[in-house]
Amino acid sequence: MAQDTLTLDQEVVDLMTAGSALLEKAAADEQRRTEQEKQADELIPQVVDALIVGGFTPESNRTKLAKVLRDPINRLELLIEVSQFDKQAAAPAIGRPIAPAVKAAAARPEYREGALTDSPGDMALKRHFPGLFSQVG
Repeated sequence: MAQDTLTLDQEVVDLMTAGSALLEKAAADEQRRTEQEKQADELIPQVVDALIVGGFTPESNRTKLAKVLRDPINRLELLIEVSQFDKQAAAPAIGRPIAPAVKAAAARPEYREGALTDSPGDMALKRHFPGLFSQVG
């Protein structure tokens, strides 16, 4: 019977030792997580500034963006969005040069101002107003 009691006593001691080790590990993990959260909170203003200066979001989103960055899942989702962001498409058109518009009719030499063609409409004009178009051709 003494052998069984000793074994039971040893098992209780082993269990308490294991429980103590688990609690120490959990406390160390919690301290590490708290420290990482503190470091992340200190970096959030810098990240927000970088996203605004980089043109990824307007200044008006500063507070909302800071709140989003406090959640680890939201951080990853935001990273996905930023990686897919097209700055050229999002930039305002003000201040950009615009290619000159070329009118299709003006690009064709037969439609120069004052020039008449052999089209039925132009021929009818020549017949009805011969004096008006005698100088033009």
